[in-house]
Amino acid sequence: RFDKLGWDVKWMGSRSDASWGSKNPCEGYGGHNAESIASKYQVNAASITADVLLLHAGHNYNVGDARLTPAPMSESAIITAVTNAHARIIASARAQNPEVVVLYAKVITSGGNRGLKYSYIPNLNKAIGVLADELNTSKSPVISVDMAAGWNYAVDCVADCVHPNAVGAAKMADKWMAAISP
Repeated sequence: RFDKLGWDVKWMGSRSDASWGSKNPCEGYGGHNAESIASKYQVNAASITADVLLLHAGHNYNVGDARLTPAPMSESAIITAVTNAHARIIASARAQNPEVVVLYAKVITSGGNRGLKYSYIPNLNKAIGVLADELNTSKSPVISVDMAAGWNYAVDCVADCVHPNAVGAAKMADKWMAAISP
């Protein structure tokens, strides 16, 4: 989509994998929670000087479903862990580029047999909005991107009701583009 706008985009990151649907470098880690991603990003940030950071992380925690892994945590503990991890990622990006623009996503909702595991997401998204406002500066804007608005896991996800299908990926791309477009 950037090509069609005539933008010269260089994707940054320590890894890429076409099985995710993209060959572009990134710091995405399937199956990892925000704390794990933050730790990896902090290690790799020295080699990544981004002008724009797209941050969408908040799954792979569990509230209330003892049948699933990881072990259940309280909703407040999850929200604190995720937002602290996000703050670390943003601080690491700013350490490399004090003027980085952060597009900070409210995470997509999930359902099916994962609904209880991910029941914390609506309140996490409220906390993400608050943190975006707190971290926003004129020098390094933090722009909240509401990926959850209009998201329907029954239509926008693959069979696991968590990961986006082609329709969901396009919907997410449209929201990223709307947030970054002048």
